[in-house]
Amino acid sequence: MQNNNSCCMNMLQGDEYKYDYIMPVELRVILKYINDECDKYEYEDSPMFDELPDNRFVDDIVRRVEERYNENEKDNNYFVDNNSNLLIYALLIGVIVYRKNRHACIKSNNRTR
Repeated sequence: MQNNNSCCMNMLQGDEYKYDYIMPVELRVILKYINDECDKYEYEDSPMFDELPDNRFVDDIVRRVEERYNENEKDNNYFVDNNSNLLIYALLIGVIVYRKNRHACIKSNNRTR
């Protein structure tokens, strides 16, 4: 049980961004938009924390990220126009899984107190 708590502690202390420096700058820009959208769903009973998030929910986030990115990053030539949403889907799923695990950890820690 102690291993689980130490793992949870890292998640609670902002480990989410610890390795961002490894990621190319262009991906960090996209990830910022993804995290901004996911921040809107950080509440109890959020669809983001469902066992399997609904496809429509995920599709809507991808669409909003792509729209915001295209509006704000007009001079960025690194984003691939064809199937650009595939990259957003891949990054988004990683963010959702991380946040779901962190959320479960927080709930678990609150129950033990």
